[in-house]
Amino acid sequence: MEPLFHRCTAYLHKLCNEIPERCVGSSGNRRATHFFETEISSFGWDTELQEFDAIDWEDGGSDSHLSGTEF
Repeated sequence: MEPLFHRCTAYLHKLCNEIPERCVGSSGNRRATHFFETEISSFGWDTELQEFDAIDWEDGGSDSHLSGTEF
């Protein structure tokens, strides 16, 4: 169980700390896809990347206020 825990922790670290920006179509998204494809292939599984149309979004920023205080 411990090796699985360490592997999962390493995956989460990679995706959350090393590739945190993974918006659709971004370089981070392509890096995360390549990382996942490489990991799955290392287990002997065949992989195939399929492109598809997806809704994209543009970050317009945001504000958060509570009782007149901005966060």
